[in-house]
Amino acid sequence: SSRRRGTAFERKFVGCGVHRGVVTSVSPDADRVTVEWTAVVYSDEAKTATDDDPTTTTTWGAGRSVAGAFSAEECRRIEALFDASCEPETDVRPSMGIARRNYWLRPVPRDDFGWVVARVLESLGRDAAFWETGAEGPRAAGSPPKEVLSEADFFDEGSGRIDFVLMHEFARDANFFDWHVDTKPGDGTRRTVNVNVILSTGFSGGELELGGRNASLGLGDLHAYPAALPHKVHDVLDGVRRTLVVAVRLPGDDSSDEEEESRGAYFENAERAYAELCRRTSDDDDHTVMTAPPAKMHWIYGDFLQATGRADEARLKYADSYRSTPERDAYVDAFAAAAAEKHAAGDLAGAADDLHMCAAIRPELPDHYADLGVVLWQGGDLEGAERALRAAQTAAEARGATEGLVAATAALTVVLEALGDSRRLDALAERDRAMSIDRDLAASAFDQLRALQ
Repeated sequence: SSRRRGTAFERKFVGCGVHRGVVTSVSPDADRVTVEWTAVVYSDEAKTATDDDPTTTTTWGAGRSVAGAFSAEECRRIEALFDASCEPETDVRPSMGIARRNYWLRPVPRDDFGWVVARVLESLGRDAAFWETGAEGPRAAGSPPKEVLSEADFFDEGSGRIDFVLMHEFARDANFFDWHVDTKPGDGTRRTVNVNVILSTGFSGGELELGGRNASLGLGDLHAYPAALPHKVHDVLDGVRRTLVVAVRLPGDDSSDEEEESRGAYFENAERAYAELCRRTSDDDDHTVMTAPPAKMHWIYGDFLQATGRADEARLKYADSYRSTPERDAYVDAFAAAAAEKHAAGDLAGAADDLHMCAAIRPELPDHYADLGVVLWQGGDLEGAERALRAAQTAAEARGATEGLVAATAALTVVLEALGDSRRLDALAERDRAMSIDRDLAASAFDQLRALQ
């Protein structure tokens, strides 16, 4: 079954863990295939330094996984702690892509939970760099980490590294958690790494997808990954899926210069991951393992850009999200209708925002650029109006839309006239161009513009 191009499968290699691969070519007699290994599902052991490789490092977003880190009896012990201590909270918000049941462990009892933290550290390592950044920084072979954590570092009052502990439960009546991230710049959470332990068996579906890979779902499997990495729980089709979640944060509440630099690097890594995931999910031919709808991944990236104060870039990513859905044209119509309503009410800034989104979603259509140019002209942003109207001209020419080209050229004439004597010759040239394309259409367009003026 694997001897067909494009077939994906997983295979375990002794000492290297489980890897996912895709068949990229097949020999003429089908007795030989070439495989590209696209993802590590989980590794048996962490990468260590050798003489040939003088540094040890963990790639941001890859995280760390250990199969069977907790025994079946230990998983039952963890479940029992939550069942005895917590009231279940049903959290169903379909518009947010959430349907789950939460068991919050508040406060986190060191006497009953300290052994779990100790096991996590024993399994995943104690290097503070990993728990603060989601990846170890490179260091010389044989050299110790700059800081080694203990169980006590996670429980210290006022400076502990545990943000919260809960058990997620997914069943048929609350069975999914769509793509999301758990931290972004400026949110004040100081979140760094998520820890998940699979506590139950006998369910189907419910895959934990981390960025571009599915994590293993064996009982007691342990996964740690950056809180800023997009992740998702796929629909649980049958049975009950229970998972321990430990949210790790930076210690304390005050940031040092060194910590701020580390936090900046954390989110730089996150942005690189978002850009790569958006690129991969938009490419149908690269045989990646990513199954996320591009819309959600673009939206996550847009939220990140918005949080960093890059509103124009965020708008483009939100537009990418709308554009990648089957409802693309309905979104454009809704934004256009909202813009018309705001324009009629005198809200030129609001109308411009909505028309910007229309143009970003469907940049090949001239009408939205033309309307945007007129609104910006009315609002006094003449340079922005010129840019929008020249984009409208380009789109109209590409589509052979004579009426759209005339309307955009007439509006551009008025904008150039408003820019003053330095642009008078440009304005005359655009007026002549509009009249030469279609005199009657141009005359009508100029009349409408005079009425708006």
